[in-house]
Amino acid sequence: MTQIVFDTSALLQLMDQGSGDPRLADAMISAVAAAEALEVLISRGVSLPEAMAAVMTTGVHIVDYSYEHATAQSRLFAQAPDAPYSAAERAGLALALVLDATVVTADPNLLAAASLGVKVAPL
Repeated sequence: MTQIVFDTSALLQLMDQGSGDPRLADAMISAVAAAEALEVLISRGVSLPEAMAAVMTTGVHIVDYSYEHATAQSRLFAQAPDAPYSAAERAGLALALVLDATVVTADPNLLAAASLGVKVAPL
């Protein structure tokens, strides 16, 4: 089975739908993307404790950001320094590279990351 890495947009879209998508239980998200998701929820008026609980109850596995991820992220940046990806998006792409996983995204712009050698699929 292919490992799945959700980006922030995919996680938030699934959370907004309010259904327990079964893909979440087997998926991962970078801790950097999880921080971005928390920030988005807070900007929507959700308290930090509620936002933390909401992310945790999805069941998605949050993967700590390591130096291996940092170097993979930097390689992606070196390949395409003008690409319009946030640090959280590049962190998720790097996690997928390290694990040979597929990034699932709700952001159509992120699908272009396939040109960088990352497996990317739409939500």
